[in-house]
Amino acid sequence: MSIEVRLPELGESITHARLSVWLKREGDRVNRGDILAEVETDKTSIEIESPADGVLMSVRVPAGTEKVRVHEVLALLEAAGGVSAGPAIVGAEPPGETPRITPVSPAPSPVSVAEAAAQAPALVPADPVGAEPFASPLAKRMAHAAGIPLASIRATGPGGQISRADVDSVLAPTSASAPVRRPAPPVVPSPASPLVASDDESRYDLVTLSPMRRVSAERLTQSKQQIPHFYLRIDCAMDGVAGARAQINAGANGDPLSLTAFTLRAAALALRKVPAANATWADGAVRLYKTVDLAVAVNTPSGLIAPVIRSAEQKSVVALNAEIRALAERARNGKLLPTEYTGGTCTVSNLGMFGVTSLYPIINPPQACILGLGAIEERPVVRDHAPAVGLMMTCTLAGDHRALDGATGAAFLAAFRELIEDPWLLLL
Repeated sequence: MSIEVRLPELGESITHARLSVWLKREGDRVNRGDILAEVETDKTSIEIESPADGVLMSVRVPAGTEKVRVHEVLALLEAAGGVSAGPAIVGAEPPGETPRITPVSPAPSPVSVAEAAAQAPALVPADPVGAEPFASPLAKRMAHAAGIPLASIRATGPGGQISRADVDSVLAPTSASAPVRRPAPPVVPSPASPLVASDDESRYDLVTLSPMRRVSAERLTQSKQQIPHFYLRIDCAMDGVAGARAQINAGANGDPLSLTAFTLRAAALALRKVPAANATWADGAVRLYKTVDLAVAVNTPSGLIAPVIRSAEQKSVVALNAEIRALAERARNGKLLPTEYTGGTCTVSNLGMFGVTSLYPIINPPQACILGLGAIEERPVVRDHAPAVGLMMTCTLAGDHRALDGATGAAFLAAFRELIEDPWLLLL
């Protein structure tokens, strides 16, 4: 019996993906749960599992195909014994079980694979013993896709296991993310005009965008062109929060509290006080959400991503601190699931750690607003009718004028300032 292997649902608003690599070939025997292929979305990579025991009979979508639609048939599998041992659509589990979508690192490009395979034997002598070296499943798949013998890879993992990092170290010299230098064509000066130095391609390196950066560029261009942005700024005194944080961290045994955790708590409570700002635009209507699902911008090697803290208004500063640490680490390792970075109702972007005084962020559609936070710095202020020096932070709100007006944005910023300037309101 033939089973269609289809591209499963990958998350909210994700309609297509790139099929990056096939890990099995036509004619290969496979077991249920074996990884057949890997696909890339704009944010992460997903493993496609075999739904049954059998033989991979026909690959319908070749590796490298862009914009593969959700539910499109990727391959045909002939089930062992002519009876299906699993569901017909990969990614859907039997009733009562939770679908499994496992993020993985992007597969190496054909260029880096070929070069790395040529270099690998020179790194470590091949093991003359016929037994296959001990390696993690992910390391085995990466080495298989790259055509690198496991015996040629030096193992540094626990118990002598070959890890993903060991395979990456072999591929590193020819990483696909390295800038690609194109040879400069011969320059023929025109007798009527001088040479134009800026046209000389030897003066720059051409860097190909990662899928995440490419999609971000498209979405933010669309946002700036189609959304009527308005901006509001406010300065907040941070002396109280800085003092409370230092006092708490001095007596804490666990992870120290970050200032980001305090600002997230203030933003979540402010959105609860001003629910009109906790909204998204929906083609002529506005959706007002009952919970605050706060997206937090995180910079990663592949680009910017905003993992979402669900029901942030119900979580303490300590809980927010732990959750954003874990999400940021998973984001930088490319391990976020689609459900972890979609569906946010408002975004917070903090560039204060880079010394940026203020920023004017671009709205992440369909959200109605985004809050940009600058650095906390000493500034001259007036207190009790006298000059003084205080810790201040500039906060900028970008709002979608279709979904909310200036008064709503101002009310949200006023609520945020009231909360962030009184740390005890945040710690209750």
